[in-house]
Parts: sequence; structure tokens; C-alpha cells
Amino acid sequence: MATTLRRELGITSLILTVVTGTIGSGWLLAPYFCARIAGPSSLLAWLLGGAMAFLLAMVFAELGSLVNSSGALAQIPLLSHGRFSGFVGGWSAWISYVALPTIVCWPCCSTSPASSPGSPVTWARPRCSVVPVS
Repeated sequence: MATTLRRELGITSLILTVVTGTIGSGWLLAPYFCARIAGPSSLLAWLLGGAMAFLLAMVFAELGSLVNSSGALAQIPLLSHGRFSGFVGGWSAWISYVALPTIVCWPCCSTSPASSPGSPVTWARPRCSVVPVS
């Protein structure tokens, strides 16, 4: 039995897409460090970066409407450049999905008051550990 993808995007989907793109992308730390390094001209850099991100989003929206299957980050390179590019695109997306929570959580853990050296809270300090796999 073949199932088809639902082609609908409601207000809830749009809101959750924006929330997902905002939370966890350094929305508090990145502007701070950018303003600290570049000063007032950091606003121009953020506007230019936002315009470029918008153009890239429009390209992906157009390509996503043309591809009739799920997994567009692997399907688009597969259809345009062949099997190897689709393989690399799919694995790159998977690795980024796996690594992103760690990348996002590390600044939150390392900048929290509980991670300071004099804090009595020891469970909140970031640790590096290696777990042997057998």
C-alpha cells in the first residue's frame, strides 16, 4: 500500500519551524560575541546574513516543492548530481542532526552559574567522558 505525503503547511507548522530555527541556534550568544568583536557594524553583518539566509530558504522552498518525496537534503543532490552526492548529502544531514544537540547544549552548560569553579552544584558542570563500547 503506497502512502503519499501530505502537502499542507498550517499555522502551527510555520510557528514551530520558526521556533525550531531560533532556539538552539545561538540566538543569545552569537549577537553578544558579534557585537563585542565588530561593534556597531555587527548590525549590518546580521542584516546581510539574514538576507542571504532568506534567499537560501527561497531556493530550498522552490526545490522542495519540485521533489515529490521526503528527505530533500539527500534527494535533491541525488537527482541533480548522482548517487554519490545523494549519499554524501544524506549522511551529512544525519551527522549534523546528531551533533547539533551537543553543540547547542555545551555553551548553555559552560556559561551557567552552576558551572563556575566555586559553585556547590557539581552535577551541572560539563564533563568530558569516554564510554568504552564492547
